Amino acid sequence: MTTRVIVTELADADTAEILADITREAGYRAAEKYSFRIESLYDRLAEHPDSYEARPKLGAHIESGWSSPIS
Repeated sequence: MTTRVIVTELADADTAEILADITREAGYRAAEKYSFRIESLYDRLAEHPDSYEARPKLGAHIESGWSSPIS
């Protein structure tokens, strides 16, 4: 069973800005790799929502995770 992951407009805008910065600084392939890592994070959140930090100050049933652009 998977959980629905909701990505807000603000989160999408932040992601777009981060990917644009990575593209400028490290090139398209680096940005593409990081974009894949973000999508993988969303997939993991959907599959295992309880394995991430609860964020009650943001709302009920809110979990968050992060992905570093450096591997």
